[in-house]
Amino acid sequence: MKKRVLIISYNFPPLGGGGVQRTLKFAKYLPLFEWEPVILSVSNPDSPIWDHSLLSELPPDIKTIRVFSFEITRWERKFLSFFKSRIKSSNNKKEVQLKSSGNANPINPRLKSFFKKIYLFLTSWLRIPDHKVGWIPFALLEGLSLINSRKIDLIYVTSPPHSSQLLGLLLSKLTRKPWVADFRDDWLEDVYKISKFSRLRLKFEKYLSRKVFSKASYVIANTEFKKEIYQRNYPEAKGIETIYNGFDAEDLNRAKQAKDRWQDDKFHICHSGYFYPGTALPLLEILKDFFCENPALRGKIQFDVVGYLEQEYREWISRNNLSGEIKYWGYVDHISSVNFLLKSHLLLHLTGSGGDFWKGVVAGKLFEYLASGKPILSFTQKDGESEKIISQSNSGWVFSLTEPQEIKDKLKELYRLYLKDELRVEQNKLFIQEFERKNLTQKLSSVFEKCLS
Repeated sequence: MKKRVLIISYNFPPLGGGGVQRTLKFAKYLPLFEWEPVILSVSNPDSPIWDHSLLSELPPDIKTIRVFSFEITRWERKFLSFFKSRIKSSNNKKEVQLKSSGNANPINPRLKSFFKKIYLFLTSWLRIPDHKVGWIPFALLEGLSLINSRKIDLIYVTSPPHSSQLLGLLLSKLTRKPWVADFRDDWLEDVYKISKFSRLRLKFEKYLSRKVFSKASYVIANTEFKKEIYQRNYPEAKGIETIYNGFDAEDLNRAKQAKDRWQDDKFHICHSGYFYPGTALPLLEILKDFFCENPALRGKIQFDVVGYLEQEYREWISRNNLSGEIKYWGYVDHISSVNFLLKSHLLLHLTGSGGDFWKGVVAGKLFEYLASGKPILSFTQKDGESEKIISQSNSGWVFSLTEPQEIKDKLKELYRLYLKDELRVEQNKLFIQEFERKNLTQKLSSVFEKCLS
């Protein structure tokens, strides 16, 4: 007899992006291991990334219940728009009065200061622990109903948004059901993020995170490095397990069937997914120098950027006359993004570097990179977990962005290998297979069984 798990996930199809894949694949494959998922998500998410094609991956008998969310970011935009118009209207009236009196300064500092204080209040205290906290009361009521009516055996919560973990805390306490807290990204381990917090907010969020880590039946990290960090920061945690992100072999098979191949003779280098904030510009500068030093390679090498690319990067590419060498494709559905990997000659992998934080960052796309069988040129933290995975799988080469000349030399070498049809890697397939979604879901089901026992 199958057991039932309530999966609480704000980020769930038809939302798109990398954060959706982990939960979707767990839900898809849990029935193979005698677990019946019931999904609790949001009906009106405020998100710029959607991928309706992902809905077809869920078996029709898996129930997805969606609840209303008070989306703070949506109301912030309305607030700003309303008060900006009020300030503008007030200033226009003031300007007419002041001009008639010979004074040309319409600005009201006290009014601007008042609105600024209101805005700062909204953007700080109403975002604890994040800006998705507005779905908690609605999801809590629906979660209690589902646990009772669907006879739920266990609660599984994935975050971010980390406000979802507060749902797990409350539901587990009220129903006495075991609860697994899965962290796709850090909560308070990101030094840059918490540096913006006030002392009082940081203290309060530390209290919340300790509650979550101490009360959860099990905590799941997505890298070994993060598991060690959690064990050190939260010794009171009952159990912590590592389950990596991964790849779905079915996705690669579907992408292969598309039979979409490049029809030109260019050397195609693909980057899939978004760039971590602040990481892309050093690489772009190196690429600019590379094409300046090797003008004969313009039109022969093309970097394909698939996924969201910030406006400032797009403007930089245009301003530096690299639009012919760096092509932006925008966000595409998931199978199309996998097809880009399969038809490319080299895959570009970029994370940040410098500091312990980046040692534990392993982008979800890396595992689809590995499964594609294509060589990977990676710019990531030396001695970090991404480098270890690439090295152990024998899938490519890792450089630091502080080695510009070595990077440019490697690009020329790889292009020469491409021309001779000798650009390939002899991968450790057995190691890569550990990251297949079915294998990872089996590991998750084992954690569930531990919680029940």
